[in-house]
Amino acid sequence: MVVFQKAGDGKDSFQRPSSGITDSEGKFTVRTYEPGDGLPYGKYLVGIQKREVVGKPPVNPGEESSAAVNITYKWVIPKSYSEPAGSTLTAEVTSSGLTPAEFALSTGGKPAQIEIVGPRARANDP
Repeated sequence: MVVFQKAGDGKDSFQRPSSGITDSEGKFTVRTYEPGDGLPYGKYLVGIQKREVVGKPPVNPGEESSAAVNITYKWVIPKSYSEPAGSTLTAEVTSSGLTPAEFALSTGGKPAQIEIVGPRARANDP
């Protein structure tokens, strides 16, 4: 998933985020209000998220019994890129299109981060 948050000057109390789901080649189409409507002109902070479930996911993730199960994820793209405000990625949309057209991401040579989420993972949090 690619998330675009308008880079404001702090005067606007709300800026609607836009997002797109990547395909197997990393290409995406952005939606702001409805599928495929794109991004308004302007400058954006960008977050990119891709993680995979490690092992078997819950059989019926919507059921109460599965709510007590931890899920382990592997971040395919480093988690540091996941939030627009925390990543170093930026973009601009003009009449010429999106710049940059591609985002160069790096793991910095680090192995993929593993994250465990669920009630048991939170039980030992301070």
